[in-house]
Amino acid sequence: MTRLLTLLVILTTLGPLPVAAQTDDPWVGNGIIDHPSEVLDGSCTPDVLGALELTTCRFPLAEPGDVAPPWGIVAVVGGPFFDDTYARSECTVDGVELVCRDLLGGWQEGIQEVWLDIDGERPRAVVEIDRVNDGVLGFVGWFGRVPVAFTDAPRTFEVFRSFMLAPDDEASLRIAREGSDDVVAEVPALAAGEEDGVATVVFPEAGRWTMTPCLVDPAGGCAREGFTQVIQVVDPVVEPLFPDHNLDGAERIDLLFVGSGWHGDTDGFVGTARLLMSFDGEPVALGVDGVVQQGEAPIDLVWGPFAIDPLRGRQDLFNVWYLPEEVTARAFQISPTIDIGIDLAPLGLGPDVAVAILTRDLAFSSIRATAEWPSFRSTEPSTLPAIEDIRFGSTTMPYRFDGYLPADTFSHEIGHLLFGLADEYSRFSNDFPTIGYPNCAPSTEVAAEWWGDLIGDLDPMYEVWELAERAAGTWFGDSRANEFAVDVVQGGCFGGDSGAYRPTVSGLMNEESPVFGTVNRRRVEEVLALWSGKASFDPLQHAGLVEGVCDSDAVTDGVRVVCTGIADQRLDPPEAISLSLGDQGAACAWVPRDGADEIVCEGLSLAMGQTPTAAFVVAGTEIELGTVGIPTTTTTSTLPPPTTVPVAAPIEEPEPGVPRGVFIGAIALVGGAALLFGFQAVADRRREDVG
Repeated sequence: MTRLLTLLVILTTLGPLPVAAQTDDPWVGNGIIDHPSEVLDGSCTPDVLGALELTTCRFPLAEPGDVAPPWGIVAVVGGPFFDDTYARSECTVDGVELVCRDLLGGWQEGIQEVWLDIDGERPRAVVEIDRVNDGVLGFVGWFGRVPVAFTDAPRTFEVFRSFMLAPDDEASLRIAREGSDDVVAEVPALAAGEEDGVATVVFPEAGRWTMTPCLVDPAGGCAREGFTQVIQVVDPVVEPLFPDHNLDGAERIDLLFVGSGWHGDTDGFVGTARLLMSFDGEPVALGVDGVVQQGEAPIDLVWGPFAIDPLRGRQDLFNVWYLPEEVTARAFQISPTIDIGIDLAPLGLGPDVAVAILTRDLAFSSIRATAEWPSFRSTEPSTLPAIEDIRFGSTTMPYRFDGYLPADTFSHEIGHLLFGLADEYSRFSNDFPTIGYPNCAPSTEVAAEWWGDLIGDLDPMYEVWELAERAAGTWFGDSRANEFAVDVVQGGCFGGDSGAYRPTVSGLMNEESPVFGTVNRRRVEEVLALWSGKASFDPLQHAGLVEGVCDSDAVTDGVRVVCTGIADQRLDPPEAISLSLGDQGAACAWVPRDGADEIVCEGLSLAMGQTPTAAFVVAGTEIELGTVGIPTTTTTSTLPPPTTVPVAAPIEEPEPGVPRGVFIGAIALVGGAALLFGFQAVADRRREDVG
């Protein structure tokens, strides 16, 4: 025992010692860090910290140039066991060393050991936790070891008084750049007598900042500092995941993808997010090494949410974005049912934002995907609220090192995230089942009330699924239709074989087959019906979604001009639209049609030789069509006679076989004197080109 204690003292005193390479081991020298001898002992900065503060540890490589294995290397402070996922930190190779950033220091006072899961045999570094009971403030209302704030946007932090403070003590937050002692701002947090409060901080620049609670000394400065919290500040900028799809101002659900652990591989993050969505309405065929290659037979089909009815074909109800900046895996976790999570208002999206966190942080590789309930989730039937009263949460999707695309799992989590569907798992069991409307009932009587009218129904998506899998050669065995027909099935819903009743044996909310089932499908359709997908026409935002053409024709008594237009069907018509042509004006009608809405205006008579400017006018704002050249030769008109166009006037369809574009943009040729022009205005849009 004495020799062991002496050895520990020497190791602590002298610092890290190199580990002898095992040159006769086949795992050594292969260029991959997969043997304990390939990483030397290291050190951490800071090496003295308060409870739950962060440190970064660095370990020299025995062979510079070696790379981390695809399954990664994870570090943790406090012991060789890695049961606590959220205490882990992924390590990356940086030049000649292995770097493990943002390690959570732990809560136990004294010397704490840092372990690597490359061997788990002995600690590789040490840190000292010197303060555990001198906190000043506690923080409420966030997830993640490194919370996120947005540049130049107020970030509120709910705080509460530490038991170490006297009731009349005042506290503040000192703001500094990470790694700097220069305090750039001090924000009041708690006044004398307050037990809890709200501190509002505005971070002026992107990057990593620190907030340190301060027990205010009446004489000036801090009587004592609390535990420092690191904050990642990112610019409030999002990009469209699918170019030309999103529509500003539309009544849609905003789905925001956030990446973690991609280490700058934005293309990989964006590409994976697109595949997960199945936004083209088709499943993704997988081969041996990921997405199937040309000429390769698929070994599996995976079904993202928009390949599954009734979401398939309803892409128009969603705007889909991604955040270019990577964050820590839990920083964007949002739970509306317990009112915890980051405020996304600075991003400028709509009121109904759901977050999908796609993480390749290997510290999370062993956890299952999770999702937070929407605000309307209920254990009994209830009327859905208005969309302005709905709040969505977040889902966390680990993307594991083997590269398998978890699209089926993502669709399952979307069932929780957007529609409040409960897990129907029959292979997992808790002490109590998860009861939730509409698919996990506490009794046969309640089940009959919830879905008795659907008994025996089969979701048509089942046949779509089976036919596609059989065509791809990935379906094995007989039909499984009986597993998806509605019944009252005992068990599941995390209740094992009893305690709850579900509507089908199998389905998306059980073993992730791409079939909601008619009970869940009915709920999905009820939720989707709340959104129209359209935007009220705004001439400033949507000018680029309207096109116009004008025909001019000289006649015996002057010049006749007729202007028409087409508009994107994703727009709701304005209350009124008119035509401005030089110093004249005319009424127009916006008429819904299949394919594209039509705008038709009254014809106008002008004097010959003019070059007036034409424009549609909505709410006093002009959408310019261009300049109309007026012929100077008198001819006989072939344009229709002037007509009055009521606002709701129907437009005659073109003759069969005549393309709509030809119908709208036909050129009147009279004596060789005619002119056609069109325009495509480009609106100044905030984030994307809208198509």
